[in-house]
Amino acid sequence: MTGTIESWFVNPEEKQLAILGQGYLASALRGSFSRSVLVLTQDRIYQRGRVFELAFNGRWIATKGHKIVEVRSVNASAFKEVSFPIFLIFAILSVLAAVAAMLVDYDQEIALTAALTLLILAFFWFILFLATRLSIFYIEYAGGKLGTFARWYSRDDIHEFQNALSRAVDAKYTGANSGRVILG
Repeated sequence: MTGTIESWFVNPEEKQLAILGQGYLASALRGSFSRSVLVLTQDRIYQRGRVFELAFNGRWIATKGHKIVEVRSVNASAFKEVSFPIFLIFAILSVLAAVAAMLVDYDQEIALTAALTLLILAFFWFILFLATRLSIFYIEYAGGKLGTFARWYSRDDIHEFQNALSRAVDAKYTGANSGRVILG
């Protein structure tokens, strides 16, 4: 996948409106898929690199490759914080078990050791809960959602890309001067 960014375009008359991941563009042009680059034209969104898609079960799945989405099928773009609450539940259960271990009328030294072990385990679960949270920037379209890690880009870059995307979607459905809706 070497060449220019224009080699990605379906229609040679498409013009680049915005890029999210400008810093990763050179590696994407060489075929490296370690991070994600989104390129917006007046007709389509092109994504190369790590592509996050929302699966039927509600989980985000990361694949390496590329995706093309028609601008006219875009419904929205947003951030989503994805976390794994099971780790938080384990942390809370570990704290409750530590309190229960202290309340049991048994050998004080064993109870204290068990409570301390359970509190360390609770701390581990809580750190795991915080460490596995994902911040996803995604674009919702008629066929699903495509996304990328939001931490790879600055908030300003994402905001500028969202603004350009909104303008492109608006331009697809309204005439530039007439204000009427154009279907197709």
